[in-house]
Amino acid sequence: MGADPGRSPAADGPPGVLAPVDDRLTGRAQEPPRLWSTAFTRVWAGSALSSVSSRTLSVAYPLLALTAGGSPVGAGWVSFALTLPVLLFYLPAGVLTDRVDPRSLMLFTETTRGLSVVSVLLALALGMLSLPHMLAAAFLEGTLWVLYTLAETALLPSLVPEGQIGAALARSETSSHAAVLT
Repeated sequence: MGADPGRSPAADGPPGVLAPVDDRLTGRAQEPPRLWSTAFTRVWAGSALSSVSSRTLSVAYPLLALTAGGSPVGAGWVSFALTLPVLLFYLPAGVLTDRVDPRSLMLFTETTRGLSVVSVLLALALGMLSLPHMLAAAFLEGTLWVLYTLAETALLPSLVPEGQIGAALARSETSSHAAVLT
């Protein structure tokens, strides 16, 4: 195999792993692109799974409310409870996200979202699921989703080099839209 002019000889490692590249102008080694770094990949994969679960819940909660309560009006209220936090909390959540560690906020929101879903599942299994419970769980889910998405957007620039922020945000947004299609 011929050597790549932009790669150092140490780049003969596993495929897809780049070694530092010599900068011809300064003579210093540059870091290889980190868009595929372990930290970014973990956050991106977690975000993709979170998006799929959010989109699944946005369909499942109204259907569950319809099945449990038998009222299309109840299903509509649950859908509204999922959507209302987006309208109410984006600006305040942005302020909060700027003041706390985004990684910690993401872990908190995902843990709390999981507990909320478990509470709905337990209530359903025990035959105690009610419309107010569904409304509270849906509103909490919507609120935590707002916090999560803003925290993710705040975290991504710390995981990739400045020149690759656009590509990282595009990759994250693509997975979000793929979740909607799924």
